[in-house]
Amino acid sequence: MNPVEISRRERKKDETRERINQAALQLFDQKGFDATTVDEIVAAADVAKGTFFNYFPRKEAALAVICERQVEGLEQFVDGLIDDARPVREKLLDTFAFGAQQHAADPALHRHSIVELLRGSLEDAININERVQSSVGRLVQQGCERGEFRSDVPVERLTYVLRGVFFMTMLVWLHCPELFDFKTEIQARMSIALDGLAAGAR
Repeated sequence: MNPVEISRRERKKDETRERINQAALQLFDQKGFDATTVDEIVAAADVAKGTFFNYFPRKEAALAVICERQVEGLEQFVDGLIDDARPVREKLLDTFAFGAQQHAADPALHRHSIVELLRGSLEDAININERVQSSVGRLVQQGCERGEFRSDVPVERLTYVLRGVFFMTMLVWLHCPELFDFKTEIQARMSIALDGLAAGAR
């Protein structure tokens, strides 16, 4: 098989995967994850059931694209904040509010996507973690350079502290959404965490 044929086959595979992903996400949005069946996904994507399982070992695997798109959204959001002249504390609160909004749109769907990320490949999980760490870390670094945040703790550790507060709050909320309003609770907890990061705090 010549390189042109290989390239054409790879492009067709990518297009098929994307068609299945789009069909799955649309159905998840319309019916909810639990109520959507693989049969409905393949019908909407106009592919055979066997084709679906060539790309995804189970229905949950189709959720991997959600984490990817969330990270892309976060990266773009932070890009738009870097040149913002406001205090970095405000920009970080906006960033975590943006993250909360992403999850709050469909708690059940995002609960499944987080579980799938954790049970998936270590390489994918590491990649997602590094990209999120890098995006949030850009703002934390800016806060340190401006003298807004304490200088006795490395930027990487400060960033993980903030992300840890967000992640644990998210896990509790995804397990029991009625416990509190996620967006409100994130703002409250992140404010406390940011108080501890402020210059002069010990």
